[in-house]
Amino acid sequence: MATINFDSQFYLEQKLAQLQKQDSAEYGDWTTENVQQAFDDAGLTAEQHYEMYGYIEGLSPNIEFDSTEYLKDKLAQLQESGATQANGEAYETIADVANAFQAAGLSPLEHYNQYGQDEGLTATPVTVNPPPPRPDYTIDFDSSEKDGTVVTVDDSGNLQLTQEDQGDLVKHVGKAQYDETGSYNTTADYQFTLSNQLNYGVDDTTGETVPDLYQATFLSPLMVESGGQDQGSVLDLRFADRLAPADDTTETLNNTQINYFEFTVNGTKYQINDEVTDGALSQARDYPELLQAIQAGVASLKAANPDLSGLSVRQGNTFSVDQYDEADNLTGEQVKGISVVLSLQEGELGGFTANVSSADEGGVDSYARAFNEITDGVDGMIQTSLALDNVGYGSQGGSVNLAGESNTNVGIEKFVVTTKNGAWLTELSSSDTDNNGEYNHLKVVEVTGSSYFRVGQQSATWGHSTTAGEYFTANGQTANWVSPFVADETGGNQGLNDVQDLDLTGVSGSSAINAAISDAVIDRDLNLVDVNGDPADDNVVYEYDLTGGDDVLNLNVSANVLEHEDFELEIDTGTGNDVVHFSNGLADGASSALVNQQLNDNVSIETGAGNDRVWSEGAGNANISTGVGDDLVLADNSGAQLLTGDITDAEGNVIAATGSAAGLNEGRAQFVFNNATTNIRDLESNSDADLSDGANGNAQSFTVGGFAANASSNTFSIAVNFMGYEATTDINIATSNINGGNATITALQINQAIKEAINGDDVLKELLLAKDGNGNSLIVDSKIDGAMELSDLNIEFTSTNVVNGTSTETAITLAAQADTDGYYETQFATDDLNGDGTVATDGSEDLTGADSGAESDNVINVGAGTDEIVLGTGAVSNDTVEFTGYNNGVNTIVNFTDGVVEGGSGSTAATPEQQTIDFTGVTVAATGGGGDITVGGVNVTVADGDNAATIAGKVQAAVNGAITDNATQPVTATVNNNVVTIEYDTDDGNAAQIALADGTATFDNAGGVGDASVTDNAQAYNAGGGANAGNDGDILDFTSYLGGDAGTVTTAVGAYANDGDVSVISDFNTVGTGDNAVSFDDLSGSNMLAALNGDNSTPLGTAFSGFSAVNGAAGDGATDYILMVENGANDGEYKAFHLTSNAESTDFSSVQLIGTLDFGAEQTFDATNFA
Repeated sequence: MATINFDSQFYLEQKLAQLQKQDSAEYGDWTTENVQQAFDDAGLTAEQHYEMYGYIEGLSPNIEFDSTEYLKDKLAQLQESGATQANGEAYETIADVANAFQAAGLSPLEHYNQYGQDEGLTATPVTVNPPPPRPDYTIDFDSSEKDGTVVTVDDSGNLQLTQEDQGDLVKHVGKAQYDETGSYNTTADYQFTLSNQLNYGVDDTTGETVPDLYQATFLSPLMVESGGQDQGSVLDLRFADRLAPADDTTETLNNTQINYFEFTVNGTKYQINDEVTDGALSQARDYPELLQAIQAGVASLKAANPDLSGLSVRQGNTFSVDQYDEADNLTGEQVKGISVVLSLQEGELGGFTANVSSADEGGVDSYARAFNEITDGVDGMIQTSLALDNVGYGSQGGSVNLAGESNTNVGIEKFVVTTKNGAWLTELSSSDTDNNGEYNHLKVVEVTGSSYFRVGQQSATWGHSTTAGEYFTANGQTANWVSPFVADETGGNQGLNDVQDLDLTGVSGSSAINAAISDAVIDRDLNLVDVNGDPADDNVVYEYDLTGGDDVLNLNVSANVLEHEDFELEIDTGTGNDVVHFSNGLADGASSALVNQQLNDNVSIETGAGNDRVWSEGAGNANISTGVGDDLVLADNSGAQLLTGDITDAEGNVIAATGSAAGLNEGRAQFVFNNATTNIRDLESNSDADLSDGANGNAQSFTVGGFAANASSNTFSIAVNFMGYEATTDINIATSNINGGNATITALQINQAIKEAINGDDVLKELLLAKDGNGNSLIVDSKIDGAMELSDLNIEFTSTNVVNGTSTETAITLAAQADTDGYYETQFATDDLNGDGTVATDGSEDLTGADSGAESDNVINVGAGTDEIVLGTGAVSNDTVEFTGYNNGVNTIVNFTDGVVEGGSGSTAATPEQQTIDFTGVTVAATGGGGDITVGGVNVTVADGDNAATIAGKVQAAVNGAITDNATQPVTATVNNNVVTIEYDTDDGNAAQIALADGTATFDNAGGVGDASVTDNAQAYNAGGGANAGNDGDILDFTSYLGGDAGTVTTAVGAYANDGDVSVISDFNTVGTGDNAVSFDDLSGSNMLAALNGDNSTPLGTAFSGFSAVNGAAGDGATDYILMVENGANDGEYKAFHLTSNAESTDFSSVQLIGTLDFGAEQTFDATNFA
């Protein structure tokens, strides 16, 4: 193995650069000698500092070994294998890996040298950028409050008194230095400082506070590029003995003695020999020894030659040369070797020669070659430095604009920023002043320092939001969970505009950024000429790299930029709990810009480890990866129900205009409970009659029966179900409040329980917000878009039986009126959508929300954790959920569209065949009526006195999923208002209708004993038509497990027919009893492997004994499959497993749990749902 040694000089240089970035004022004059002295004073060597602190600070021990990259690689390896920490928790961050190394007494370098190479890990060289120019002049902005007036003389000679402007303006930067020296310096020679700045500005017209502006303008001759780096080069060294055994790198140098080799650096010759390698070069008999000898030789040369500071060594790739025999004849075989690469950051390597001989008398056919290649340099930029200290005093501060003056038509392209004690700027720019062109010239912002760095407009509700949750908003473009710090005022004069490269990785704190990329960059950056064979070679990558802390980024990109072939966007927030809101100008519906952006596929968002939130708003494609943690991803979520007319107040003032969002929830659905009216703008609560003449007389307390007076615990439960996702909250009632088995609870207690169930549940709190309405009313707002139905939200009153000793008391019941309209039966709030100029009082139209008109085709990978993914509601959206790794936790996937075909723009949506069975008015006969009715061959037991709702509920529960449509797919049955709706999944309209028979049950109803109203073919199958009528549903991507191939749905149970098959098992229920019981939660890779390969000897083996792998021919490769098993106790919840097999056996060789997927409802997958 090749050992990488600690390089003290390199480490000291890194530490010095880190200190100078953190505080240039204190450490600006330091050298590496000062750093060494500081270590000495602390009783540490440089290597000890690295082992104790350095790698945690992001420092590396050798230019060939990047500690942070090694920790990332090790983290990925641990996550891939499913390894856990000593405390049993999964590895989530590189800090977890670093802690494990520390506990083992190892630094990353020590781990690599002792274990890492054997584990297949490699060393990544440190990326070293040229240091920024050191500023020679400092200009301090005056941040004091300006008071009083300024006296000026106008063109007519009259005195003018004006209020003194806040902020500061420094003109003609560079003039004083030219007057003193007679020569011009550059913008890079200046550093501007802004300290202890608090906004004082007031608009003379409106009286509102405005950001103070701090500006400086440079003389034109100073606007020149600096900080560039010329092209570098690499020299790929290849040594081999062509007489060595074929295809075995361990034997290739066994008889080779390398005496020395020479190379040139910018024309100067250097030699690596035994003298500079302490005899190691000539003794190297394999490639690891050769690499170690050359590393030692280069280190020795660098110590004696400062001009070689940019030279480094690393292992190269495997190469092959023709093998010869001792008679110098080609054998037809290949000798393989491993190259050693010399890299020079800046300059040219060349002039290779070598002296090689035989190590013994056997002879050697020496092969010694070097191949050089030019590497890209770094372009210089017009740049300057900015030091920020306590800007804004914890709140929003002023704006900074550093630019050229006169007719320069150029500006500052790069800001090198340091920050401490927090900095919050309103705007940071190099915007045009009087006549210097049309652009904001700022391209690169590089920030280092501590505390926080924020740029943008503060939210008006910051710190005062009534929204449950952590985040705040200032307008409808940002969801109510987005930013606690910065409002989304993208595209205006707040934030960062048209910045190409934002680098905050040097900030040891957090960030909050508003940013926009406008059409202006097309001429500035993108209109380039593709001169290479690959048009992507000159793509402009816009990189937004944030801190390792908690970050917020609101970024808007124009549609014209997104559709440009040369544009790429990469967002990387690093670790931490991050929020990214990405929006764009792509219009709803089909457009050329949308087609072009989807073709470019040029947006990438990575948030790393942490509990992250990502909203990719509107149309288009984004590739989203959130890493380890509990994450939320919203795809599109731009649908909004709009007003069709103005709403006015009593005086005729327009309070909501035509085309604006309906209701008070940005056009999303709103539900109301315990309400006398439904008008969301004037909601009236139910109220007891004796409180007011206007009260509706609806009781606000309810009787709960079924309690036992002497029970130690009395619990009443309320369950909230939204789109198939359920949460339950208990109301505990003291025994002293129970009288005769009954207790009283109030509407407010029920409201509190509903709020707790919704706002306290990990899933529902991301989808809904429950809040108090007027009086005792309750409002539930949807946080997600989509046209909702009443059945999407249900409040159910259930009971926890009270156990008293060994007996169970009767079930707890709630007074019936609580489960009716106007109380806790779901109702939509309403708004006046009729455009008649008045506020509605009659509930004119329901606030159902609306599906999006956008097409979103995002690719989303949420990694390991408990994650929520909300997919787009657009009719032609095809979002993809991608899976990699194992034991990924629980993924809640909302709005997943299975194989049902959707219509596109201008089309009729496809609809399945349906049948309804209406039990309205039907009850079981009061005497002797109990028994069975038969629905589609399924017996349903009914009891004496069962009413229509009870019968319908029993039929729905029995039929749902239990009957197959033409023996292919199970039907889906739902119930609402005594009507059971059965949906068939056949796509040709020929489903066999379900028959109803009374069996042994007797009914009483108006139509006579035994009758129920049954309507066949209430809705026939419709294939849809028009544009995009064949659009498919959303996609689950398992290709990482299937060798890159798309999955194909196969039979539910049976032999796998092909590599890559996906099998879906519905309704798995607990098998076995007692200690042998295996529930859905118990399913794991190990017990599933035993069951799939077993027989009927165990209950689980019996359940899965029908499975077998593909039995191929000898020598065939391994095969991969996906198995999805649905929870019979929770429709729509599946566990996904990756199965592998050897080609020569029908047994499975491995089974690993990918994760749990919860869709909220059972899915009918087809081939289009798998990639």
